[in-house]
Amino acid sequence: MFTNNNLGYLIRDLVAVAYIAENCARGAVYFGGDKSTDGKPLNAKHNRMYTVTIPGNVPVKSTGYWSLTMYNSSNFMFVENSEEIYYYNIQNATPDEDCNYQFVMSYEQPVGPPFNAETWNWLPAPDGLFYTLTRVYAPESEISSGLYYPPGIEKVE
Repeated sequence: MFTNNNLGYLIRDLVAVAYIAENCARGAVYFGGDKSTDGKPLNAKHNRMYTVTIPGNVPVKSTGYWSLTMYNSSNFMFVENSEEIYYYNIQNATPDEDCNYQFVMSYEQPVGPPFNAETWNWLPAPDGLFYTLTRVYAPESEISSGLYYPPGIEKVE
C-alpha cells in the first residue's frame, strides 16, 4: 500500500516519464555520466569496477529526492540482471555511517573489503559499455543554477 510520501514519488515519476520535456531546472535536473574521472568510457568488460559516492547532503528541497540509474550503452535500456537492480534513490539506497551513499558498479557483485553490503550499494553493470543518469527532483538553487555538480565516477584500480 502507498503512503502519502510514496504516492507522491510515484506520481512524480509517472509525470516525469510522460512529460520528460516539461521538466525545467526548478523541477528536475539530470546529470549524465558516460566517462570515469580519467576521461575514459565506462566499460565493465572483464569485470572492471567503478565507484561513486553521493553525499548525504545533496541540496534538494524537503519534497525532493535524487536517483542514480544505470543503462546499457548498446541499447539504452536498463542493464538486465538476475538481481533486478536497475537504480537506487534516497529511499532504497543504504547510507554509510557518515550518511553518504556509496555505489560500486561492476559486472559481478564484488565480495570482500571494502565492498560490503552494509556500506556499499551494488549496481550491476553490463559486460561492456554503460552510462549513468543521476536525476535530482525539486533541487535547491545550488543545483538548478549549476553551482553544484555530483561527484565523478572513479575507476577502481
